[in-house]
Amino acid sequence: MLVDLLETNWKRRFQKLLSTGSLSGIVAFNAVLGDLLSAELDIPYVACLVDAPHYHFDRLRSSLRRRHVFCAAKHHLNFIKESSLSANATVLLSGCETLPSDIPIGGPRVHGVLIAASWMGRPENFWSNFNDNRLIAISKESIELLNLNANVDAYQAVKSAAKINGANFEFNQFWMFLVSQVHNYIRKVDRIKEVESLVASGLPLTLVGSGWSEHIALGKNVTVLESVDSSAMSALCRQAKVVVNLNASNGSRERLFEAMNAGAAVVSEKSAVSLNTLKMVETFSFLTVSDRAVCLMLLKNYWVPIAM
Repeated sequence: MLVDLLETNWKRRFQKLLSTGSLSGIVAFNAVLGDLLSAELDIPYVACLVDAPHYHFDRLRSSLRRRHVFCAAKHHLNFIKESSLSANATVLLSGCETLPSDIPIGGPRVHGVLIAASWMGRPENFWSNFNDNRLIAISKESIELLNLNANVDAYQAVKSAAKINGANFEFNQFWMFLVSQVHNYIRKVDRIKEVESLVASGLPLTLVGSGWSEHIALGKNVTVLESVDSSAMSALCRQAKVVVNLNASNGSRERLFEAMNAGAAVVSEKSAVSLNTLKMVETFSFLTVSDRAVCLMLLKNYWVPIAM
């Protein structure tokens, strides 16, 4: 039985379901709700953890012996294992709904390059709030490690930087706060670079997300769609020649498969999960989207006109 949390009387329906004694487990897309129900009922539940687990450290370390978590990336799984958090976990592979097989490859499409990215704010030097010089050094070293190696995640970077600077990394609230700060900083930097490079390229760009026009100059080649429901992204992918897939390193990202299935060319950040899923595709590779050369590659390979 499905319980729709958007219904006004969902609690009453759920209580009625529980009273029958027939409930043997919970599948919760809202992991916080799943935790509450599992703690009260002591029954197994499965939750989807889309965000990096260090954001949920306090919640995950609570003792729920029958919790099972689907993680979005392998490094999330490694974090849960190394931190001894209270969760059985596995990696959830992304997918998408089946689309008609007669979708044309190429042909007339409204959008040249499509990217979904909301404005997250400008990166701030969070380490300026620290009085400890070693913490400042660890913060800067972590960012340096992330910039040098695309295969390193924020948790690994902070742990390595702590070791380099003679600090004892621990799984506690402070170190998880530092990991989250580093992660948010690098995400903001990368997102701004990626969008600015696409804007500057002159490619016809459809930018799905709010806040950009107030912070960066958008040329005549840019169309902004500030309010688009996630369910409408499938239709947009079918109208795009090229789809740029962000945050792929945080998981496989369903947009990658959604766009490929829609007949669009895809430029994606590197994703180990996606590479493993698509290892049978010999011509598949990941590109870095924060550089103008990629925009020119789109022009060369995917017939998107550029305004010089």
